[in-house]
Amino acid sequence: MKTKFLTAAICIIALFSVDLSYGYHPISPYAYCYNNPIKYIDPDGRDGMLSGVGTKDDPYVIKANYYYENGSLSQDQIKGLNGAIDSYNNNGKARIVKDADGNKIYVKYDFTAQGVDNVSAAVTGDIFTKDSDGQAISLGNRLGTSPNAGGNGEEFGSANGWRVDINSANIDEAVNGGQFGYSVIKGTYIHEIGHNLGLDHHHNTKIMSLLNVVNIVNQMGPSTTIYTYPSVDNNGVGIMINNVNMPRVGSLGVIRTK
Repeated sequence: MKTKFLTAAICIIALFSVDLSYGYHPISPYAYCYNNPIKYIDPDGRDGMLSGVGTKDDPYVIKANYYYENGSLSQDQIKGLNGAIDSYNNNGKARIVKDADGNKIYVKYDFTAQGVDNVSAAVTGDIFTKDSDGQAISLGNRLGTSPNAGGNGEEFGSANGWRVDINSANIDEAVNGGQFGYSVIKGTYIHEIGHNLGLDHHHNTKIMSLLNVVNIVNQMGPSTTIYTYPSVDNNGVGIMINNVNMPRVGSLGVIRTK
């Protein structure tokens, strides 16, 4: 009797450009297309603040606050948002990265997210400096659910230097298509906060990664679909810290020292 071998075919269906500012647009159960560059608008220049000197005893701390109007986000959206904030904050532990000269430095995040009655007042209250052109820099940022006016309508979210939005309808569509809502929302916020603090799509980081969909076809049993989402990685943290006090690129956010 011959031994029967299990044969599995791994099909990478399309690993696309869903920039989680990105869009989700199902074509079939076996093909997805994501190619939706984000558009930015930044009228107010609200970003993040840096303190510390980068040593183990006095690490750099990137501080940013994110405010949403009370009642504007669902409980699932708040849960995903808090998951993204926790991923950056890393339980208060510093990440070890390299500066532009290759020296080891320590970087922590101090992010908060909270609902308030007056978002504009909360953001204005976080102003801590001005840019070279006199533009106010606040570590407060607005959260919302407005679809990206500059996109093609397929984005999960969008961001600029002063606000982060998620597209509820597209996220709901993704969940109805089989994705786990918490992971989609958390990954969207991780990605969009990256834009909010200066990262762009050309940066090769997990923060700026795309939603990947992999189908594993098992000839002896049911197929499996694996989704991977943006996450906070040291490479992204290193790029972010090395861009501190650099000129603003388009409408991306910036991080400034106090």
